[in-house]
Amino acid sequence: MLIAAAGLVGAAVLYGSVFHEVPLAKGALFEALVEASEGGEDNLTEVFAPFVAADDPLEDRVPPLLANGFRCDMRPASVEDSTMLVCRRPLEGTRYCQGFFYFAYQTASGEIIETLGSTYDARRRANAWGQCDNNREAFFELSGGA
Repeated sequence: MLIAAAGLVGAAVLYGSVFHEVPLAKGALFEALVEASEGGEDNLTEVFAPFVAADDPLEDRVPPLLANGFRCDMRPASVEDSTMLVCRRPLEGTRYCQGFFYFAYQTASGEIIETLGSTYDARRRANAWGQCDNNREAFFELSGGA
């Protein structure tokens, strides 16, 4: 009985730490990204455009991304007083190996000089369990807001 209980606990821990993926919000942006990426497109900046306005300040770009399952952070850029918005969203069922990435760069004067939306695919770096731990950690390190 004790061995069976230990086996069940071990299986639960393994499932929770290796195989379980957190359910994420899905909206029109997410659906458009999936559709475009299934067609082989990996530069998705234009797909993001109707949902995340390119002329909006970085703070205003976060809510539509969060509503579609992204986690985002604002980070200082290497140029003084400049800011980067970095967002990720894994695809369910890929064990964090595939997903979407959104990036925007704002100068100290408030000018947005770069916006990029793309897919990522790290399956070739998956561990023995088929999970991409670096991508999983990068996703959960983001605050979920900005």
